[in-house]
Amino acid sequence: MRKSIEKFDHAAMLAMARHRHPAVTTVLRVLTWTGEGRSWAILVVVLALGIHFDFLRFPHREFVFFSTLAPGISWIFVQALKIFWRRRRPFQILTDFPQLTPAPKDESFPSGHTASVFAFAAAMAPLGPLVAGALAIWAGIVAFSRYYLGVHFPSDIFVGAVIGILAGAGLTTVHSAYGADKYPNYTEMAKHEREGVDFFVDMAEPRAKILVLAIHGQYVEPGSDDVAEAIAGSDFRKYIFRANKNVNWGDLHVTSTHFDDPRAIDLAKGSELCVSVHGYKEPTKIAICLGGANIQAKTRVGEAIHRAFPEIIFDTACTEIGGTDPANIANRCLKQGVQLELSKKVRDLLKADPVAMAKFADAVRSAIQTWK
Repeated sequence: MRKSIEKFDHAAMLAMARHRHPAVTTVLRVLTWTGEGRSWAILVVVLALGIHFDFLRFPHREFVFFSTLAPGISWIFVQALKIFWRRRRPFQILTDFPQLTPAPKDESFPSGHTASVFAFAAAMAPLGPLVAGALAIWAGIVAFSRYYLGVHFPSDIFVGAVIGILAGAGLTTVHSAYGADKYPNYTEMAKHEREGVDFFVDMAEPRAKILVLAIHGQYVEPGSDDVAEAIAGSDFRKYIFRANKNVNWGDLHVTSTHFDDPRAIDLAKGSELCVSVHGYKEPTKIAICLGGANIQAKTRVGEAIHRAFPEIIFDTACTEIGGTDPANIANRCLKQGVQLELSKKVRDLLKADPVAMAKFADAVRSAIQTWK
């Protein structure tokens, strides 16, 4: 079997050597560089700095950064096979066979470039068919470049692609298993889940230009929708998303920075201030995390809740849900907004006691009406 593969590989390399063209060579020399380790290192550093200092603002930037782990995972398996197989490169085996690009000094089997690009493409697949298709084409061209430029045999590239796909798919599975969203945004979620069956959206647009949102209502973050309804009343604008599936309800969770329902965005663009109500994973404390980019409004809301409910703790251990990202639906209003993260005990308390619910809603309403 191995001899047959090697025979095919040698014949394929010699056949390609007869069909090279200077213009194609120039293009592929550039594209093959995008699969190098240095390229991935640069990408990781730029993404990390861009996210930390907030100068890179594009959809799913955190997911893209997470996906750069996939090439690293594939590299581990590639290196293990290189050490085990110890196959020399085509230009080291074939007589008078030219290489058209510098080759790493390690072994030929399998192709590390190919594994890395296919790993990244597979990890990014949840972002939808357009992204997946474009990255698959890019990965295929990079893989072909390794064959065309004479530094890898076809079997090196095939096995590299398999390793990459498995690494990327495995990373995506782990990401999903540990609470990541199934869908990258509302748009993709709405293509696969049925509005009116799997989820419902309740909206109102009275004249008051304050928008109250609950984008994870009913089974996703139970009680958040009831609190949002109480705060909105009949005079504030509202957008309330309710997950109606009591099985696999987590499929309907779309994180705030990726929540792109055009109806919610249109309401926010025409509203002065947003108030977004959520539940967060805190099972024991009667606690609230306050977030949002409008510092003045957030402060007023916190003060009002404290006066009405001095027993509620303002949790400081949840800085990861600070809600200051401009892409957060809570900050899409003209004056940005406030994000209310309520622990389970707070939500249960308010839902069970109509008087407490009304008192809480009145406190928030008074604060956001007079925040300026």
